[in-house]
Amino acid sequence: MVVFLLFLLAGLSGNLTELVPSESTLDSNTAFYEGRDTNYILSPPRGFGMEVETAQAAGYSFAFVPDKQSFDSADILIGATIYNLASTENSVTFETVMTEDTARLRAHYGEHLLIWPVDSMMNFRGDIVPTFYFNDPQRFIPTVLVSYYDGGTEAIILELNISDRTNRVGAERVFETCLNYFKVLKRKEVAEK
Repeated sequence: MVVFLLFLLAGLSGNLTELVPSESTLDSNTAFYEGRDTNYILSPPRGFGMEVETAQAAGYSFAFVPDKQSFDSADILIGATIYNLASTENSVTFETVMTEDTARLRAHYGEHLLIWPVDSMMNFRGDIVPTFYFNDPQRFIPTVLVSYYDGGTEAIILELNISDRTNRVGAERVFETCLNYFKVLKRKEVAEK
C-alpha cells in the first residue's frame, strides 16, 4: 500500500489560507464550488470516482481515484485543494500560495528534486493552467504533476500522485484529461444557462 504524502498541501491551510469547507456542493462524480465571482466545476476522468471524507482528512478538498480503489491505496490519485484567498487574514496572493506549495514540496523531497514547468496544460475553456512536473532521478516520489489555477479570489491546486507500480506517462494522460474537464464559469454565465 502506498501512503501518499498528502500532508504537504495541508500545511498551507494554517495562517496562509483557508481551506474550503465540506459544504461545497458535491454530487457523486462532480465537484461544484461557488466562488465569489466564479463557479468551478471539476469532473473526474472516465473510470474515476470522487473521495471526499478521506481526502479532507488528508488535507485535500476532495480527490479523484480509480473506481474500485480506495484513497489510501489508489494507483493514481488526483487531489484537489481549493483556497479562498478573499477570506485570508493577510490577503495572500495566488503567487504566494504557488510559491509556498512548491517550496514545501522541495523541502519535503530534498535537494535532488527536479521541478520543470510544463507547457500548454489547459482547462476546458482553454485557459493555460501553470503546471509543474516533479521528479527525483535518484528515487521514486509519488508526486508527478501539480497544476495551479488562479481564480482571483480563489486558488485551486490539482496534484497527481501515483504508486510505484503505475506508469507515469499513462497517469500524466489521465491528469491532463482531468484538467481538460475543469470548467471555470463566471457566475453570470451559469445564471444564463
